Amino acid sequence: MKTTYIKSLFFASLFICACKKDNNTNTDTTTNQITNITYYAKAVNSGALITGSNNLKTQATGSVAWLTGTIYAEELSFEGTGSTVVSTKIPIQKNINILSGDGLAGNVSLTAGQYTNTKVALHLKKSAKSDLAFNLTATYTDFKGNKVPMVIANSDEFEIKLAVSNFTTTSTGATKITISYDLSKILNNILAPELENAYRTPDGTLLISSSVNVDLYNKVKANWQILATASVQ
Repeated sequence: MKTTYIKSLFFASLFICACKKDNNTNTDTTTNQITNITYYAKAVNSGALITGSNNLKTQATGSVAWLTGTIYAEELSFEGTGSTVVSTKIPIQKNINILSGDGLAGNVSLTAGQYTNTKVALHLKKSAKSDLAFNLTATYTDFKGNKVPMVIANSDEFEIKLAVSNFTTTSTGATKITISYDLSKILNNILAPELENAYRTPDGTLLISSSVNVDLYNKVKANWQILATASVQ
């Protein structure tokens, strides 16, 4: 009887150890699960007011209604701290319509978990096929009510790192990062008289680019640095 009792204790101990080993194995496998974070780009505020100067006072003397808008994203980037520090860039090479709702940009695959100190960006530049970094068309209505076609086109490179709040990802949940471009800020610090006196193409279009109406373009280029924000869902 004594021998049988000792054998029972021995096999019970082996069973308990095996169970513990199995539990530890299951826990370890969950730490390396992969999740996809999807980037989107969109425009917000589809209009802008243009002010004029009159005896040191300003007043709205014109308006802009955006009609089309695209950006060409060469790549997306992600920086953040999870179980390790992550810094990665993913080529996407995509022309995105930012006025058609949320335009899909691309995905980055990360280990599931909590991320802090996170910064994201879309790297905009002119493509090999001549897609512009950003290309916007609009109707400008001047102080007399005349409607003037407007084009703002840029082939320079832009990569503005945008901070997002801390977030947690899982292997089964969807994480969405949206980069929003506030079009009401593109013409900040540009006054109505500047637009009235700007060069227009033979067909009457008010074109602002790196080679036409350069003074206005430099203001637009500076504004582009402050009009983007990012959020996570």
